[in-house]
Amino acid sequence: MPADPGGAPPGVLGPTRGMPGESLWPRWAEGVLVLLAAVAFVVAVDARTGETAPIWDGKWYFQLAQEGYDARRMAPFVFRPGMPFLARWLAAASGLDVELAFKLIGRTAATLVLCSVYAGARALSARAGLAAFVALVVGLTYHHVRFPLFYWSLVDVAGYAVFLLAFWCLWEGWTIRAGLISALGLFFKEMLLIPWIVSLVEGVARTRRRPARPAWLGLAAVAFLGVAVFVLPRLLLEVHQTQQWIDPFHSPETLSRLWEAPASFERISTIVSAYLVYWMPTWLLLTPTRVRALLPALRSHRRSLAVYLGLLFPLVLYGGVNVAVFVSYCVAAQVLVLVRLGQTSRLAHWELLGTLVCLFFFQHFHRTIPDPHVDEQAYLTFYGFGDPALNARRLMQAGAWLAAMGTARFLAGRIRVRAA
Repeated sequence: MPADPGGAPPGVLGPTRGMPGESLWPRWAEGVLVLLAAVAFVVAVDARTGETAPIWDGKWYFQLAQEGYDARRMAPFVFRPGMPFLARWLAAASGLDVELAFKLIGRTAATLVLCSVYAGARALSARAGLAAFVALVVGLTYHHVRFPLFYWSLVDVAGYAVFLLAFWCLWEGWTIRAGLISALGLFFKEMLLIPWIVSLVEGVARTRRRPARPAWLGLAAVAFLGVAVFVLPRLLLEVHQTQQWIDPFHSPETLSRLWEAPASFERISTIVSAYLVYWMPTWLLLTPTRVRALLPALRSHRRSLAVYLGLLFPLVLYGGVNVAVFVSYCVAAQVLVLVRLGQTSRLAHWELLGTLVCLFFFQHFHRTIPDPHVDEQAYLTFYGFGDPALNARRLMQAGAWLAAMGTARFLAGRIRVRAA
């Protein structure tokens, strides 16, 4: 998804000076301010969020951090050693407890998520105010900061950070760097296949237009590294047990899910509901007029978006039971859409503030996340996905906020007409 500096006219957010998206601050000062703001946001969320001891998937990652490959090797978790091994190495180098090291890396990764979103938005020529708004949207979407702080033994917080870092590089036009980061990111989460393949597709498209041997060599290195990181551990590591949703090597009977999943109303409804709910920040700001202005601005990204979203769906469909987390890897696509929406439409400040307020309450930032060790059912229904009844409940909650925003927009329009 290459940047489009000469794109559509900017929105109403942020200062102007020269090129669209240029800040009144020097770049280094802007970077420092963004870093400090991201740290403050993570600290504030952390102060309002409890945590749970390792459970379910998280216990296998924590065991991997504690014992390395001497731990019981449970697929697919053993193929994602990036964050557990970072925690293990940090603990060994610093003398910290492994648990504390794991939590420090998670909080660092959450900060990097926000910084990468802001930097990616700026690479797409967003003004500083618009970039900050998009970063806040990501921060208030519970998957990316609050949930990983609560469920600190999961690896997704690091997966999001590397994922967004790769897309920032893609938007800057640094295709090879994006590909290398994505390939290494496969040690954290298989979802990094998406920016890895997008970087190869974009790299091939650019190199075909302007053939150069170093560029082809770079793409070959990206392809080789990605294949090695993804394939070799699965071929060479001995696995003691599997919880992989589809595992032809260790649990061939799970292959039946290849055709059962698309035919399952419960699974498809959960996936559709999760997609609709995840994109709620965009739905809150869309109007028919804005859609008509937005679509031409996305045209230059159509190849990458098609590859991105086309890869994401089968990964969600066949990834396992934690559908909402898989769908949340839409994050880079939503960042792109929100940036282009802000550049092609005049978004009133009350709409932006209203979107953030809706997210704050819709994602239950005002409530305590139930501890699954204390009340497992309350925890499982807190964000409300998994069966048709829970999906419908969550969709109704989202619909109520969309109706509130639509009503507010209608009243604001009537007030403007009367004032005129």
